This record gives sequence, C-alpha cells and structure tokens, in this order.
Amino acid sequence: MNNIINAVTPHTSGLIWFPKDEIRPGTTSYLGIDYLLDGLLTAGLKSSHDFTSQVIMGQNYSHPIYVFIAKKLISKELDSFLVLVKGELKSESDILIIDEREAFAELKQMTPKDLQSRYHLIS
Repeated sequence: MNNIINAVTPHTSGLIWFPKDEIRPGTTSYLGIDYLLDGLLTAGLKSSHDFTSQVIMGQNYSHPIYVFIAKKLISKELDSFLVLVKGELKSESDILIIDEREAFAELKQMTPKDLQSRYHLIS
C-alpha cells in the first residue's frame, strides 16, 4: 500500500491497475487504491464484479484522479479512459501503472506516443 501512496504526487492525474487475477480486498494494491479513492473501490465492487475494466474518479490534492482497473485490456475501454485523463493533463502530469500481470508492453502499443512518456511503473 505504501508504494502506491508514496508514488502519488499532486501531479498524478491517472492510475492504471492490471490486477493479476480477480480483484481481492486485502491485497496491497487493493488497499492502496481504495485508500487513495476514499473507499470508492470497495463501494464500486459491491455493486459490480462482472466487468473487463472500470474507471473510478477520485480526488488527489484537490484535483481529479482517474483510476482505470483493467482485468482485460480492451482498446476502446483504454481509449475512453485516456480521453478522461487527457482533459486533466498538465505539462508535469503523470499516469502511474501497477502491472501485476505484465501488460505494460501491450499498454504502450495501444497508447499514443505523446502519452507513453507520462507512464511510470510502480511496484
């Protein structure tokens, strides 16, 4: 959890999480993201478990932060997320990546070049 919390700065506009398997409350990534979103991850999962991806918007230092949870990386769903995040990007903004299933290479292939440099992998 601390790795996620420590990686988020006032310049973080988005976070992409590729969970290894099913999303399980209590895992380090889950706890960190749920903390960052003030419990919205838990609230969202109570209403829906059957999705390929999900976007949750929270607040980060009084600015929106968009969290994209991708059980499966689908181009149209990623594109919708990137449209949301692009609206908030400033020159110093970044997008954090939590890659538990080695999907980062595929993500980069599906992302416009101008956004790829904003990705930062966290462990």
